[in-house]
Amino acid sequence: MEYTLHPAPAPDAIEQRIVPPSSCNLRQGGGRKDRHGWTEQKRRSNRTRLDSLRQLIKTCVTIWYPVKATLDQLKGFNACMREFCKEKRIPARSVWEGPGRHQHIALGIEHDADIQRAWEARLKKRWLKAFDEPMPTDAFLWKPDIEPEKIASYLSKTRKFGKTVKGAWPWLRFNPVWEVGFRQHSRPSEKQRGKNTSQYSAEKKREIHRQARKTRGYHQSAQTSEKEGEDECSPCPICWTRWGRSLWRRSCICNGSVSLRIHGLPHRMEEHAA
Repeated sequence: MEYTLHPAPAPDAIEQRIVPPSSCNLRQGGGRKDRHGWTEQKRRSNRTRLDSLRQLIKTCVTIWYPVKATLDQLKGFNACMREFCKEKRIPARSVWEGPGRHQHIALGIEHDADIQRAWEARLKKRWLKAFDEPMPTDAFLWKPDIEPEKIASYLSKTRKFGKTVKGAWPWLRFNPVWEVGFRQHSRPSEKQRGKNTSQYSAEKKREIHRQARKTRGYHQSAQTSEKEGEDECSPCPICWTRWGRSLWRRSCICNGSVSLRIHGLPHRMEEHAA
């Protein structure tokens, strides 16, 4: 049987289908480009985080910026406020809103007159340098009479009086949220996402109790062997992990003496427990 070989078509002659990316947020080189301003995912995350901090929030500061403030100026003020809270060790979570340029900062402390004077002094100095005019008296608001339990709900809102306050504003081209000082109430790990706070706490407690029982059982085994004056005991997790299969079946280093078989040669080895 004879075969006839035909040359392969040129690469340009092969009709190829152009498939667009599944998301407009994909950029060349891989990875996902973050969208500016507020998105639905950011709003949900903000509500969840504020709800977990509801019992820790005590007061709130609001700062209003002029309409003429540029993007670079707003980013500078944002970084300045964050550094001030870090410097004074104030637990804080900042949330930017619009359409007017302003930010709310939920605080984990009560109203403090000394901190307010230092805060206003720093803000006034930067304000005068940025806008070449003194800061208005109503630009910085720290009202101690606001009920703490309402702050988290107020900062979680998406609309006010029927108008959107958390949107993709043209001037909000940076992360609309930052947080400092609430480390003891950190976010769940990547594996725990999708679970509520109660489930995460319950699983964490069970893991702690499981480790405590394992450690308590190990110490009880070691104490029993010492009381009975035995030279050998059942291998504990520490010994077995360290020596592996070189360890005799009925030997351990809990009592300071261990029988080993290394490369098939049995011998005695005196060593204190690690």
